[in-house]
Amino acid sequence: MKINSLITVAALLIAIALVNYLAARHPFRADITENGIYTLSDSTKKILARLEDVATIRVYFTREMPPALEPMSRDVEDLLDEFKRAAGTRLQIEHVDPGSSSMEEQRAQLLGIPPVQLNVINQDKQEVAKIYLGIAVMYGDKQQVIPVVQDAANLEYELAEALVNVSSKELKNIAWWGPKDVNDGSGFKIIKDFLSRRYKISDVEAQMLSELTPEHYSAVVLVSPRKLDDDELFALDQYLMAGGRIIALVDRWELGKELSLTPVNTEAADLVMNYGATVEDSLVLDEQNAMAAFSGGVVTYHVPYPYWVEVRKSGLDSANPVTANLQSIVFPWDSPLALNPDAQNSGSATAVAASTDNSATIPGKDANLEPQSANAALRSGARGSRILAAMLTGPFKSYFGGAGRPAPGGREAKVESAEGARIFVAGSSHWMNDRFLQTFPQNAALFQNVLDLFAMGDVLIGIRSREETSRPIAVMPDGARVFLRYANLAAGPLLLAVIGAMAFALRRRHRRAAAREYGRAA
Repeated sequence: MKINSLITVAALLIAIALVNYLAARHPFRADITENGIYTLSDSTKKILARLEDVATIRVYFTREMPPALEPMSRDVEDLLDEFKRAAGTRLQIEHVDPGSSSMEEQRAQLLGIPPVQLNVINQDKQEVAKIYLGIAVMYGDKQQVIPVVQDAANLEYELAEALVNVSSKELKNIAWWGPKDVNDGSGFKIIKDFLSRRYKISDVEAQMLSELTPEHYSAVVLVSPRKLDDDELFALDQYLMAGGRIIALVDRWELGKELSLTPVNTEAADLVMNYGATVEDSLVLDEQNAMAAFSGGVVTYHVPYPYWVEVRKSGLDSANPVTANLQSIVFPWDSPLALNPDAQNSGSATAVAASTDNSATIPGKDANLEPQSANAALRSGARGSRILAAMLTGPFKSYFGGAGRPAPGGREAKVESAEGARIFVAGSSHWMNDRFLQTFPQNAALFQNVLDLFAMGDVLIGIRSREETSRPIAVMPDGARVFLRYANLAAGPLLLAVIGAMAFALRRRHRRAAAREYGRAA
């Protein structure tokens, strides 16, 4: 009997050792998260497969990490292992501890990787630790640096973006046609700074109009345009006719001090209407909305604000790559779109973001933006879903020539667009300005997805769409909320009662079994 037990234990130990050996040689993980966030996306694998030379990812991490950062460090290691397995010999991973020598520390700082100062507890004493958390991606004579890895959740996108940038022969040009940078929160510095990591962003000037061609600029971003003369309209129109791509964020109303509204008369609205999308001069309100802060004397209060329409997954086009895996976007003070079936175009127009069926509209001239008035306007308005953003695909008919208006200066106009022409239209630019990106950073994903699709294809979209984002709780009827509240209160006592009843039943069964056993023994 003793020999059999020893054999069983030995066989078990050998089996465990064999399983560990095979697992070390052939690692396997099961990723059961909704978007597969712990598995490399197909987009990343395609980027790695396209590398024509060996790329190097050099990790400048301090060897002895504070305990609080060890989980993040392990996540980074796991991700880099996935990169290496997918890329094979096309990728090298190197680890450098800048604290190992003054020379390595100097190299890290020359790359732009700074030391990070952290307060740590060591032997019951609080100390300041200097650590490094940077990564450099190198390819040929190019390099891109991630100075500080703050969160491993977005690192796959950052590494993939860096590999695209360093392996590309040159950055693509993007024409930015909009207001100059300002510091009052209404500008677009945040998104422009972020995009400049992988694009060359050029502000459109009058002398650039002759160079506005798809060969020079992969996309044109038309942000909150105001007065456009015929030469400017002609340049935009002919850029599209040549197969260009335009992102048009068209404001019909300008927000002033104390929530005042001023109409915006812009020829850009007529231009996009010619291509199939009418930006209406009203504003959308929705029961599904975001919280807004308002000042009342010395008190700031947060209330649900119907003019800040929150579009969740059910209102986003799941078939379009720019919105397929997004969770929510907030459109503040947005004008609805009407996709015009009478436009002289043979292309298609598709809504990519729409409000719920519990939304309404109010003409901008009648709108009072105060919260109480907004709720009253929502209650009294006709309910129905409204389109907030749309994708238009050519061929398009020109705004000039043919049946359109004459081209300025008697110039010859191309009257039908080439293959590949596209327009993304939204009835507001507020959702992308600095103030709202700081409050709703998830908004940036939609804009970046559209620009990347227009300029680069869908190479990065599949990665960004998997990033952690806002997952708001679904709106429920009042009855459902009341039911869940009382169910939550009753769940604890009911669970204890069930456990007590089971324990009582088990004890009674044991007593009966014992009584029968002792009765037979007697």
